[in-house]
Amino acid sequence: MASDVFELSASGQAHPRYAGMSIEEIEKSIRQDFTYFNWRTPAEKVRVFRQPLPISGDIFAPGRQRMVTSYDLTEEQFRAIAGTEPSLPSARPEEGEEEGEKTLRVHKKSERSAKLVAAFKASLNSYACVVCHFDFEKAYGALGAQFIECHHTKPISEMTPGDKTKISDLCAVCSNCHRMLHRSNPILAPGALRKLMRGASR
Repeated sequence: MASDVFELSASGQAHPRYAGMSIEEIEKSIRQDFTYFNWRTPAEKVRVFRQPLPISGDIFAPGRQRMVTSYDLTEEQFRAIAGTEPSLPSARPEEGEEEGEKTLRVHKKSERSAKLVAAFKASLNSYACVVCHFDFEKAYGALGAQFIECHHTKPISEMTPGDKTKISDLCAVCSNCHRMLHRSNPILAPGALRKLMRGASR
């Protein structure tokens, strides 16, 4: 870490290049080094052995990326390293991440009125998005019938106790537009998002 290098430099135990540098300068230098020395190994150069290969802990010289210790290899291991008998297909296997762990979260949530949302949707003559005019029923048939999201033009998070939301404070938006409205801070007005879309399509 930059803070470690800074302390070592102050006591004269780090490389002279860091002498007199601030922590910010040291961090910037380290980041540049990592970018420059970002070694990549092509998949076809990787070798997999049937049994683990015992490698001595002192195979690298301290502070240098250079092998200084030799060790015994079988002929099969040597040939695999030399590339005469590749033991790994050129196509790299797809990696995955484990998901699905159950967690319990406790957090504050601004409650929305299900009754108000239901009344708002019942008042609609059209279920098309007021921003992009996407209609779920036209796109998905019966599955999308009467499906639309309800957007609060006045964010609930900004409301104080006693404030009330009226149906006129709500508007019908598709899922995509709803996410885009909330992506900026402060949130965009539907008309502003519609103008952005028109500009992007030119």
